[in-house]
Amino acid sequence: MIAQPHWFGPSRSLFGMLHTPSGGLRGAVVVCPPLGYEAVGSYATLRRVAERLASLGIACLRIAYPGMGYGPADQPGTDQLPVWRSAIGDAASELRSMGATWVGVVGLRFSATLAAEATADGGFDALVAWDPVVNGRRYARAMKMLSAHTDRDATSDGVTLAGAEFAPPTLAAMSACAFRQPDGAPALVLQRSEASIEASLAERGVPVVQVEGTAAMLDVDAELSVVPHEIVDRITEWLDLQAPAAMAAAATLPSPVASTVHHSDLALRRDAVRIGRSQLFAMLTRADAATPEHAVLFLNNGASFAIGPGGAWIDWAEEVAWLGGLAVQVDVSGLGESPTVAGGAEQQVYSAVSAQNLTDVAAFLRARGIRQITTVGLCSGAFLALDAVVAGAAIDHVVAVNARVDKPFTDTRRVPRSAGHTNRFLALPLSKSPLFPTLDKVPTWAWRLLARAHLVAAPTVALRRALLCGARVTLLFGTQEWGLRALEHRDPDTWEAIRRHPRMAVAVLADLDHSMFEPAGRAAVEAYLRTHVWPTVTPTLTPQPSESSTEVIA
Repeated sequence: MIAQPHWFGPSRSLFGMLHTPSGGLRGAVVVCPPLGYEAVGSYATLRRVAERLASLGIACLRIAYPGMGYGPADQPGTDQLPVWRSAIGDAASELRSMGATWVGVVGLRFSATLAAEATADGGFDALVAWDPVVNGRRYARAMKMLSAHTDRDATSDGVTLAGAEFAPPTLAAMSACAFRQPDGAPALVLQRSEASIEASLAERGVPVVQVEGTAAMLDVDAELSVVPHEIVDRITEWLDLQAPAAMAAAATLPSPVASTVHHSDLALRRDAVRIGRSQLFAMLTRADAATPEHAVLFLNNGASFAIGPGGAWIDWAEEVAWLGGLAVQVDVSGLGESPTVAGGAEQQVYSAVSAQNLTDVAAFLRARGIRQITTVGLCSGAFLALDAVVAGAAIDHVVAVNARVDKPFTDTRRVPRSAGHTNRFLALPLSKSPLFPTLDKVPTWAWRLLARAHLVAAPTVALRRALLCGARVTLLFGTQEWGLRALEHRDPDTWEAIRRHPRMAVAVLADLDHSMFEPAGRAAVEAYLRTHVWPTVTPTLTPQPSESSTEVIA
């Protein structure tokens, strides 16, 4: 059964995904994600845990902490631990209000430490602590060491990791935390068998189960994350034994799918919806009293659910809504909360079915009275928007950040791709980033021969096709971005003509990193959008004209 969006807590301001059993209710479980980028790599796994438990008669509410999921941050810059603790407690109260007499909790990494605290305080009847943070001070110190390699201001005591910001008050509060086995409630404590920065809890007398698979889920790029099925089995089997065997009748409460928050003096309405036969998940944000005619569609980047790097899409959605537009964060099939459909696969990046997904979303928006649709996508999301335009989606403007316009595709004989077809034997080396410096040495004339022989598609193909379909295209690149280098080196003559097209704008942002994790990179993109793109969603602002030739912004 597909999970349903659910707002809960004070003023229905907290967001989660609710998995309800099809029959009676034995009990319920709150599932608490890890922080920052770890939440992306573990997303599919925690969803799998919830789905399994629901099939056993145990309802699950997978929560998202404010600012790290689809809900807005609560007073950024302040200590967020009280907010996180309240979210866990409010989720337990929500499940009990639905009729659950037994409520357990699953926490991963720092959330396991917080879940243990809540269990010790009597908030839960059973605890699964998966790879808990044993010593908060050591954990915060490790975060600071990793953050030292970013461009964050060296004078700041805060931390930015993979775009997620942890303010000094939050880090100080995290440093004061430590994992403690709760008394009075059964607990399953799992620690990874692989190398870890965490101290062994077994040596401290805590009953621990050593498991393998956590590293392959968390310590890799999210696109490479592997669901640890044995750990999922162990967790669900243990909770199945802890929950009451008898079914109880659950209260039949409608699942709230809308919430109202306040941005400055303006009330913003958030609606979580399912779109089309594919049941795509989308979060819509608009001013509560507004009837927008312009929409900005934010797309998945990589395997992430549609919150953007470090939650950028959440903040930008509020800006768009504040200006009078409709902001739409959507998960394409197989990512985030959207189910896999025929022709696609779970956690598949650059899926061929995404063009149809975005065509369906555009049709949904047009039916709601939207006259203009702009997409904002990073890397894979940027390219999928071009795919959708070429496939006929009613998209007016594609804003593509660090688009891999040179991405080789071998599936075009089955499903047309905007970038054209690349020979399957050449596609593999062309996809490997460690080989990019070597590929850069291949002369332009050789790339032209490969394109004429239909062995490798020119990187300009997708852009030419999108412009022929009538769309506006804005390309934002970092100075070291391979997609830009491919355009300049592989097909320079066509690229020169394209970048001077009246519906094409190109900006090279000196501070922009590929994943937009660095604060300076995100700030550079924000500045461009606020000047050239956001004004198009409101009649009260006039966008600054963009140069059709390449604009370099230091």
